[in-house]
Amino acid sequence: GCFHLLNKPSTAACNNIYTKSVWEDGCLVEVPFCQNPLIAKCDCAVLTITNYSQAKLPDSFGNLSSLIKLGIYFSKIEKLPDNFGNNHKKIISLWAVNNKLKYLPETIGNLKSLMSLYVWNNHIKSLPNSIGNLKSMLYFYAWNNELSSLPSSIGGMEKLLNLWLFNNKLKSLPSSIGDLKYLDSLYVFN
Repeated sequence: GCFHLLNKPSTAACNNIYTKSVWEDGCLVEVPFCQNPLIAKCDCAVLTITNYSQAKLPDSFGNLSSLIKLGIYFSKIEKLPDNFGNNHKKIISLWAVNNKLKYLPETIGNLKSLMSLYVWNNHIKSLPNSIGNLKSMLYFYAWNNELSSLPSSIGGMEKLLNLWLFNNKLKSLPSSIGDLKYLDSLYVFN
């Protein structure tokens, strides 16, 4: 126990790696010894970022391999890292709400444990085909975006309960919507 306390990185040390706005105020559940019980690092299981002023997250963000829940709110984020789905495979819940997101990375389909994806009030124009790989997804809310179509792969989200896509630019829905046998609510008005 003493060894762990002596080696645990300080908040100041983690600020130098990720920036204060990402680490100090945002990390709600620190996991300093997640990969190796002898080597401490700046890692986080639950992270909330609000009013982030940059268009993208720092390059070092990919090192937060213990993320289970991520929330990014009221920020200027325009894109998630391209390797997001490869670097954060433990994520169960992803909130990117009231930002400036233009798209979701293709690697998002690698988040096999993702159960809820909330990306409303952004500028997303299309969804990646890999979205159909999210077999554990229960809740997908992407209202108030600029979606003009949905990929036919969306029918692969076989456990999906709620799909809320209102206030977009959708002209039609793919026939694969009929494959969502557990779908309880589908909102596509306006």
